[in-house]
Amino acid sequence: MKHFLLIPLLLITNFLNAQHRIGRTKAEIIKEFANEKFSSTKLNGDQELLLLVTDTVACFYQIDKKGICVMTMFRPLTNLALKHYIENCNKNYIIENDKSWKVYTTDNGIITVKLGLIKDENESFYILSFYSEEAWKEHLKAGGS
Repeated sequence: MKHFLLIPLLLITNFLNAQHRIGRTKAEIIKEFANEKFSSTKLNGDQELLLLVTDTVACFYQIDKKGICVMTMFRPLTNLALKHYIENCNKNYIIENDKSWKVYTTDNGIITVKLGLIKDENESFYILSFYSEEAWKEHLKAGGS
């Protein structure tokens, strides 16, 4: 009976980790999307922002100086994609409020998901940010920003 309950839990945990990719290496992320083209930008210090753009979403993976993903941001490019991500968060994560979710993982601790609206004079769009509070604290201790 215990194994019967454990299998769905492991599948859900793997699904959630696959979405945000926190704790994965840059090489693992690139290998997972071998048919896609990435671009990257150096950030402060030895950090890097890895970017993948598809028809429906722009994915940003913040890679620390150890080559590990410490934060993921998704910018849905269509309203349908935004709706899909919100429905997915509501279905698979613990809802804190209408713009914040949490998930408990075995390898990355608590993952926080935040939905934010970015506005400027030309446009406005939503960003979903995924980060592990523990990994983010370690990243900051190591000199990240």
